Amino acid sequence: FTYEYIFRRKDKRFGSKHGWHHVADRTQFEEAWAVLPVELQLYALLKTKTIMERTLGNVLAWPCVQLVLEEAEEQGLISQHAIHVFNTDMHKLVMDEMRENDSHHDALEMGKTVSQAADEQLDKLQLSPMDVIGSLSDLKQILVSDEVWANLLDANIAMQS
Repeated sequence: FTYEYIFRRKDKRFGSKHGWHHVADRTQFEEAWAVLPVELQLYALLKTKTIMERTLGNVLAWPCVQLVLEEAEEQGLISQHAIHVFNTDMHKLVMDEMRENDSHHDALEMGKTVSQAADEQLDKLQLSPMDVIGSLSDLKQILVSDEVWANLLDANIAMQS
């Protein structure tokens, strides 16, 4: 990922145009990044990926979510254990839904296990950055403060209107 961009509104005082601008000095970006709470850094990685993928509806395909979680682990934002808990929970949710809808019978008739069919369904799954953060928080794998939740919810509402 390349993160060294900053969004600036048009400002005649500084001669900047509205839009994304490359940050010439990486330390400026790194200093700003370092003071963000970990959960906001993770959200920013997820959100950046949605922008980079130009996805409709602010969602990421499951493989993209996995790439972001791997990057977050490399940056020390989330543990491998947390990713495992999240993935296991999502896999279980898909398998439970397949059983509720009786679609697991189709998989069995095709010679697949329910787990294999759930893996295929996960590959088609799309999640928003808020879905991922919310799930990780519900699973107690990240701690999201009330202040951060309020900011994320406000930002999401503003983006939808």
